[in-house]
Amino acid sequence: MEKLPILLSILVTLLLLAFLLNPRLQTHQTITAGAEVVPLIRLDLPDPESVMKERMERIESVCAELKIPETSGYTMFYFPKFKLSWSPVFKASSTTWKHFFIDHILPSSANVRGNHYSFELIRKYKLTKGTQNAGSGRKLKWKQEPDDSMRFTVVRHPLSRLVSHYRKTLLNAIDEQYFDKKTPTWVKPSIILSRENKNWSKEKRASYAKELSDWINRDITPADSPDNPYLSMPTFCELVDFILFTYQTKHSLMDMNHHWRPASILTSVCSADFDYVMKLENEAVEMPFLLEKLGLTEYADELMNSKANPSGTKNVVGTDVIEHLGQLSIEQQTKLNQIYEKDYKIFGYEPIFVNVSYTVPS
Repeated sequence: MEKLPILLSILVTLLLLAFLLNPRLQTHQTITAGAEVVPLIRLDLPDPESVMKERMERIESVCAELKIPETSGYTMFYFPKFKLSWSPVFKASSTTWKHFFIDHILPSSANVRGNHYSFELIRKYKLTKGTQNAGSGRKLKWKQEPDDSMRFTVVRHPLSRLVSHYRKTLLNAIDEQYFDKKTPTWVKPSIILSRENKNWSKEKRASYAKELSDWINRDITPADSPDNPYLSMPTFCELVDFILFTYQTKHSLMDMNHHWRPASILTSVCSADFDYVMKLENEAVEMPFLLEKLGLTEYADELMNSKANPSGTKNVVGTDVIEHLGQLSIEQQTKLNQIYEKDYKIFGYEPIFVNVSYTVPS
């Protein structure tokens, strides 16, 4: 009997080790309302080179299984100074990398309409699809890109990208009265889709829509037309309804706004033959490895401490994501996760459901 506590202690230790060493036991498919964060990375911090090798093998295997054709909605830039080819995934460190390349390949005086960090500034580095030197071995070939260029991209959980974009839209609003000058194109149609009353007369619809445009253009405030239901910030539910409506109407992932278009479409990952695909959630572990492979180690501090995207924790699905997804119905959550099924399979992410009992099918 005296040995029983010792045996129990050993058993508990072994169970804890099994948890830490088995990433499958750490996967969360369901989030409850009271949860604070959901880990998306392996807690034992494995060797980043092994993780990258495993990910690239997974991408190749899943792409072969799904037989995904090459898409046309992607962009690839080539920067001769660094001999690097980069495909941006919006809301996945794309601003950080865009700023980096602009800062190091263009003079400080360069700008487009007063903006030093516009994508227009690097348009000339955008690759044009075409014939490359024979023998490169890559499925997707580009003009102006040498055979030995290093191709990379950074991905992020699709729902984290979506929530990040929505939060940034509201953060850019001024006292919830005005949007800044870069009002997203989805704002007006999402508000009208969700709030239009079918019983309104044609004249009232037109009047309310005109006032909505004036508000977006910062010509009036909500106080100027208190009866107009359009004149308030769009909710996250309204954004999701707009996404689902446009997808169901057009049946095309290609037509989605680039801020929430699946990364597998944005990068044509199944055809692009990337050398490295980094997960933003694993940035602390994978970024030093990636920078070493890309020959950018001397810029580690600059890239890893960038203030370009200060909105939220990157290595977890944080309370902001849980809070926003928790506003959605089970139907909305299900349809939204279905849109990103291929991203989940290709990059090894899990669907996220809040307050929903769900088991990922085997």
